[in-house]
Amino acid sequence: MTVAEAEAAIGARGKIVVTAENRGLVRKWFVAQGLPALFVGGLSMRELALAYNDTTGEQYTRLLRKYEEAKDAAGEARRSRIRLSRQTRQSRQRRARATATQMVTPRPCSKCSAKP
Repeated sequence: MTVAEAEAAIGARGKIVVTAENRGLVRKWFVAQGLPALFVGGLSMRELALAYNDTTGEQYTRLLRKYEEAKDAAGEARRSRIRLSRQTRQSRQRRARATATQMVTPRPCSKCSAKP
C-alpha cells in the first residue's frame, strides 16, 4: 500500500481519531513512510494519531528519533550479549583446560607416600 492509498482510505490528515477499526490502516501508512512494521506495531494509538495528524512533520520526526534510539539500544544490547557469551565461552574453556590438566597430572598414591 502506498502513502496516497493509505491516506485515501484513512481520511485527511489533521482530523482523524485513531480507533481500533482504522489503526491497521494508520500503521500501513507509517510503514509506507519507511518505518519498519515491527517498530510501528509497538506504537500506541495516541502516538499513531499524533504523528498522522501532525501536518508539520514534527511528530513524525519524533517517531524517527524514537526508532533510531530503539535501534541503537537494541544494537548495544546485542553487543552486550555477544560480549557476555564470549566471556562465558572463554570461562568454560578455561575450566575445561584446568579439569583436563588435573586429570593428567599424576597424584601420589593414597596408600603409601610413594609417587607413581
